[in-house]
Amino acid sequence: MKTTSFIIIWTFIGFLLNIIATFTPFEVPFLDITKGSNIEFLGMGINLQIASLLFVSCVGGATASKYAQLLYLVMSIIGEPLYINGSAFDMFQEPTFGYIIGCIFASETVGKKAFESKLNLLNILKSCYIGLFIIHLCGFVGLLLFAPTGIIWISFILKYSLIPLPSQFVLVFLTSILAFLFRRIL
Repeated sequence: MKTTSFIIIWTFIGFLLNIIATFTPFEVPFLDITKGSNIEFLGMGINLQIASLLFVSCVGGATASKYAQLLYLVMSIIGEPLYINGSAFDMFQEPTFGYIIGCIFASETVGKKAFESKLNLLNILKSCYIGLFIIHLCGFVGLLLFAPTGIIWISFILKYSLIPLPSQFVLVFLTSILAFLFRRIL
């Protein structure tokens, strides 16, 4: 049973991680042998927002993660430009709005699934990949509402789901391992 103070602390941790993660690109280090022994960073084309959502869901639980997502959305609605494309009012007119709503549903689902059985890495991985699926499913529905034609819908699906999906699979895998280790420590 999580205490109220635990939920409040993880809500604010999740909120702050969301803000930071929105503006932090996911980059993978690699050794570039053509330039000597320099370590380069390869941009994966996505930010760390999904990672922060999944991490808080797996460590802080469903309630804290859902409240963090709602707080993030409310702060944006009242005018703070917390999303890459501006505030939530701007997002109501963007095709990505379904993904934002999907984050709220995913945060609660992942948090519940991550805590429903004994702590193991496979359970955390399953929970996180289910969360990624929920985000994309809600995103598809949102794209259907914004796309006036089938061709535009397909281009939106490519841009917002299929192209970033391989990077998101890697990110979810790494986030799951980090969340598992963090829960073991706590």
